[in-house]
Amino acid sequence: MKLKTVSLILIGWLVVMVGIAQAEWNSQGWTQGRIVDEFDEEYAKCMFIRSTGAFKNSATSGSVLYAEILIYKSKTSSHMCERLKKEYPMLGEDYWKEACSLDVNVGVFLHEYNTRSAAAYFIGDDGYIIMKNTKGEKVTFKNPGKWSNVGLRIKQSDVLVSFFKKSSGVIKVVVSDGHSSRYYFEVTADGFNKLYNSLPYQIVNE
Repeated sequence: MKLKTVSLILIGWLVVMVGIAQAEWNSQGWTQGRIVDEFDEEYAKCMFIRSTGAFKNSATSGSVLYAEILIYKSKTSSHMCERLKKEYPMLGEDYWKEACSLDVNVGVFLHEYNTRSAAAYFIGDDGYIIMKNTKGEKVTFKNPGKWSNVGLRIKQSDVLVSFFKKSSGVIKVVVSDGHSSRYYFEVTADGFNKLYNSLPYQIVNE
């Protein structure tokens, strides 16, 4: 299957899907894309998957959900790392070893009712994301951070990547704020490995 490249706009750290009709939301599996800035200049290659599902909270139940998971890889340049080490030596070698290592960024965007609504994010530390594969194996991501002004960021990205790599077929996803809001959707692990392995790292220079 030929992968369709879709552009995404990066405003600060806000990712906005461009040119995707609601009717096409489920038409692709894992898809190659690119993140661009407001000048349409590429910031990074990425991969993403979209799915429809349902959500409920204290005011509604079974309402339509448009969900997406987005992944891109980044690496701080050696030049920038050396400069920052000199500017902030008090942080220590262990800190900079981790900070300058390869990084995988995973965002989960939950749009309520329609694809143009702002993606949900959680306030507080009670939120979680649970995924289950066809073998019945589960993985839980506690306290997902905020991607930017909207959306969720999975901090344990290495755990997510390992889980998708060892899975096949449908992966069920439940997202909760730890209180009244819950989101349900499904994605596939098929096609993840090949696309992930081919995804290049974005070198961060500033």
